[in-house]
Amino acid sequence: MHIPSPSHRASRLILHIGAAKTGSTAIQVALTQNRSILSKQGFLYPNSLGLIAHSLIAICAGSIWRYSNLHKRQGIIPIIGVLRTRKDALSMLADEVNAERPDTIIISYEGLFSNYSEKASVQRVKAIADAFAKETQVIVFLRRQDEALVSHFVHSRRLGDTKELLLPREIRQLNYLNYHKQLRHWVGVFGHRNLSVIPFRRDQFIQGNAVHHFIDRLGINTTGFQFPTETNVGLDMLQEAFLQRLNEILPRFSHGRPNKLRWGIDQAIDQAKRIEEKRTLSTRERRYIMDYFKASNQLLAAHYGTPGEEFFLPIEQALEQQNIPGLSADDAVRIAADMWQWSAEHILTYVETIAQYEAKIKQFEKLNS
Repeated sequence: MHIPSPSHRASRLILHIGAAKTGSTAIQVALTQNRSILSKQGFLYPNSLGLIAHSLIAICAGSIWRYSNLHKRQGIIPIIGVLRTRKDALSMLADEVNAERPDTIIISYEGLFSNYSEKASVQRVKAIADAFAKETQVIVFLRRQDEALVSHFVHSRRLGDTKELLLPREIRQLNYLNYHKQLRHWVGVFGHRNLSVIPFRRDQFIQGNAVHHFIDRLGINTTGFQFPTETNVGLDMLQEAFLQRLNEILPRFSHGRPNKLRWGIDQAIDQAKRIEEKRTLSTRERRYIMDYFKASNQLLAAHYGTPGEEFFLPIEQALEQQNIPGLSADDAVRIAADMWQWSAEHILTYVETIAQYEAKIKQFEKLNS
């Protein structure tokens, strides 16, 4: 892998690798919205690796065969495409660094933690980081496994999933929830002292918020900073049940491509009236999950936690599964009506805009006739 050598090398690089469902999107949106403020303080949040999340870093460092397979074709052309993407992204990153000459570079992509379980990919990340900065600090937020599992499951509804939550199967399929094992290559490549492993505990965050905690940790002055409104809004249980049925009728993908007929569904359902009761688990189910990861979490506490304390908060007894009634016809009609209203309002706006453009075109044609 060819890595360009920029004329300027930053003092440090902050590599935020996730994990998913720990406020990563909110952090990325905040950094994106405040690029100019960051620049004045010597921080660069580059747009060459992605406008919001730096997903291109995964293509630059991941297995070339893995990303060429995303094209779902055989042969050499997809591989050349991945190589070209790598070269272009890293060249543009070098140009950004040379132009900005930052003291600190920030790279953020939550897929690095959940997807990188092989040492070679982490080593390629290290090679890229070393080329652009004198030292690298890796930051990862980890959410207690029972909470992470539920959050991922609910989010899967937005991605078109229709299956039910089956705990034993889910746990065995999501290897990255074995956090200590997932971190072994990051520790081995970057070193223990360059790895900050932070439990996702709002009670310990500045203002109870991961964004504020992350920004403060980097020493960024937040004067004039724009903090984003809530991102990745969670679904309540009725919305989740509605999407499950809708996904069966109107799949997320059609012929291997995103289904255009689902335009605006996520935005519309986020504006629908909410019951505020979200999916949770019984204490018995939580204990089953946490017992499964007990050994891994004990190692987390020993290596990255405070001596004598558990890495994650204990299971809250009060968070029992609520007896929310199933999705009734009235519920479905209400949510569908909210979504219809959202779509209609946008379509009417587009129609009005088109009519205005058509009127202007007629005026120009009249003037030129």
